[in-house]
Amino acid sequence: MLMKNSKVAFSLHSFLSLINVDMIFSRIANSFIALTLIFSMFNCVSTEVDPVPVLRFQSSTLTCHLDDHGGCFNPVKSSIEEKIQLPDGSYILQSGSISISSSDPSIAEPNGNGFIIAKKIGKVVITAVQKAAPGYNAKGMASYTLTVEGPLDPTPELTWYQSEFRDIFQPVDGGVGDSIINYVTSSIVNGGEITYSSSNIGIATVTSNGIVKCSQIGEATITATQKEKAGVNQMTSTSFIVRVLPTPLITFTYPTYTCSLNSNEVYQNMWSTNMPGGDFSIYVDYVDARPIASYTYQGVITPIRAGNWKVTVYQAPVLGEHTSATGSFTLIILP
Repeated sequence: MLMKNSKVAFSLHSFLSLINVDMIFSRIANSFIALTLIFSMFNCVSTEVDPVPVLRFQSSTLTCHLDDHGGCFNPVKSSIEEKIQLPDGSYILQSGSISISSSDPSIAEPNGNGFIIAKKIGKVVITAVQKAAPGYNAKGMASYTLTVEGPLDPTPELTWYQSEFRDIFQPVDGGVGDSIINYVTSSIVNGGEITYSSSNIGIATVTSNGIVKCSQIGEATITATQKEKAGVNQMTSTSFIVRVLPTPLITFTYPTYTCSLNSNEVYQNMWSTNMPGGDFSIYVDYVDARPIASYTYQGVITPIRAGNWKVTVYQAPVLGEHTSATGSFTLIILP
C-alpha cells in the first residue's frame, strides 16, 4: 500500500513539474510576442531627428560707440532657411524664425535686421535663437560679445588748396620738371600733424608743404594724412593722382627773324610741333594797345612797328596725352 501511494505521489509531482515548465515557456513566448509588437510599432514611426541649424553672426565680436546714431550692424545667417514663394512673389518662412536679444538692453538693444543701438558704456552678450520648426529644423542659437565705448573723436575734413585736385578719379597732369602747389587745410586746426607722401617717388615727390615735383613720365598717388590726436581728432587722409606727361616741343625755322617795315618782301618763319593734338594760339607783343606785327598759322609775318619783339605759339594740353607747351622766336623789325 505504501509503495502504491509513493508511485502516485511521484507521478503527480512529475505532472505538476511539467505543467510549471510549460507555463514558464508560455509566459516567455507571450512576452517575446509583446516586445516584438512594441518594436514593430516604433518601427512604423519615423526615427529621423530634425537637424540643428548653425547660426553665424557676420562678426564674432563687435565694438560700438555711443555716437553711432544709426546703430552697429552685425547680421546673423542660418544654415537652414526654408521658404515657399507665393504667386504674388512674397515668401512664407517654413523653417523656424530667428529672434535676437541682449543680455542687458540698457547697454545695447537689437533694433531688427542685424542693427544694434548702443545706449551706454559696457559689455553685453547678443544672442540669436532660431525656433524649432517640426520637419525642418531643431532649435539653434549663437551669441557674441558686444562692447560699447564712448563717442569717437571727430574725423577732420581735409580740403585741397586747388579744389579740382580733390577727386582721386580725376588725375592731375603735369610735365617733367613741373611743380604743383597743392596742400590741404583741415577742419580741425589744432588737430594732429599733417604729412604728405608719394606712392612713387621716382615719378613725383612731395614736400612737407604739399608741393609736388614731377620727375619723370608716369603716375603717382599723392596722399595727405592728418594723424590722430587723442581727445581731438581721428586720423584721416585724402589723395589725388598726379600724372606726369610728355611736353610737346614747338620749334621755328629761325629762332631769330629779321624783317623791314618798308619792304614788299614776303616774310615767313614756319613753326612745328613734335606732338599732334590740342588747340594752337599765337601771341605777339603789343605797344599802346596795338600789335607790333601779325603772324599767321602758316608763319607769314606782316611787320607793323619797328623794334625787337617776341612772337609766341601756344599748344593746349590733351588730357592723358601731353601737357601744354609754348615756343617763341625773336622778331626784329627794322625801320
